[in-house]
Amino acid sequence: MMKPKFIQFAVVIEIEGNVNADESVGTRTTIKKFVTREGIYPYVSSRAIKKGIRLALERDYGFKIDPFETISDTQLGKKQKGDSGNFLDYVDQDLFGYMVTKKKGEEQEGGAWKRKAPIELSYLVSFYPIPITVEFAGRFPRKDNPSPFEIEQAKFLGRFYGIIYNYIGVFHREEIVDKEDENRNLKNLLEEVKKSSLVDQNRSEYDKIIILKEDERKKRLNAILEIIFGGKFTLPRATNHLNQGNYKYVIVALTRSIKPLPTFVNIKYQKEREYEIIKEEKDGKVIEKVIEKFNEGYKLDIEKLKEFANMLEEGEELYVID
Repeated sequence: MMKPKFIQFAVVIEIEGNVNADESVGTRTTIKKFVTREGIYPYVSSRAIKKGIRLALERDYGFKIDPFETISDTQLGKKQKGDSGNFLDYVDQDLFGYMVTKKKGEEQEGGAWKRKAPIELSYLVSFYPIPITVEFAGRFPRKDNPSPFEIEQAKFLGRFYGIIYNYIGVFHREEIVDKEDENRNLKNLLEEVKKSSLVDQNRSEYDKIIILKEDERKKRLNAILEIIFGGKFTLPRATNHLNQGNYKYVIVALTRSIKPLPTFVNIKYQKEREYEIIKEEKDGKVIEKVIEKFNEGYKLDIEKLKEFANMLEEGEELYVID
């Protein structure tokens, strides 16, 4: 039986505040949102989610994160932030991919080293159109006059999706930066790869493929699964507190091919009626009272998810973490 190649997942989460601000218009800090005929759908970008995950990898798991240091471009005379492509030292260069470029000079050829990320994440968007509220605030310096401003906020139930491919810790030769250039801070990683204790030297072929040791690959995979599925990351910005998000559901599918999981993850409003019988004694008699209770709220549409489960083949699995 073939093993699953992909981990597909969807996370249903409640967000409050302005955790991923958009542009400022005058004195107002706006919130990221889609505006449609149905209404306004606030969202959080996948870049912001990745930033929170990067911080958790460094803070809670001891991994180093690419500092994206300023690099210079000798042809254009400009400075900019850029990927290092160093997947040995910086775990996010492995997990989230990179693109390292070198401009063509008078006597030099240009180049680009790209890695397609083995972890892909969507943005986090509200299920339903939500009204945007405004919080009024101000800055009160000691000497100058107060400076008022406004912040758009929203409380919404949203979801984001992701796919984890099976090549974490596996690199093709063309993905490795192989030209050293002091002006662009490009490192000759191939020489470091040949000496690194993280690399499985018995399985790696330096002209074709580089494979990290199984323990290191598992370590990186386990960390990212714990952070995403356990909600161990905070979104980067909030108006008055760190926003970790209120997790509701995590749906995980282990599959051999990409299947349309997002299509079948939905939330519906449910109102359940319950009855409770209470016995009371009055004047020597036992009287029974029936009390009607309602349990209402948004819940995962299990019937819709069962349609996805019916698409799974032998050896593929589906889990729901409530």
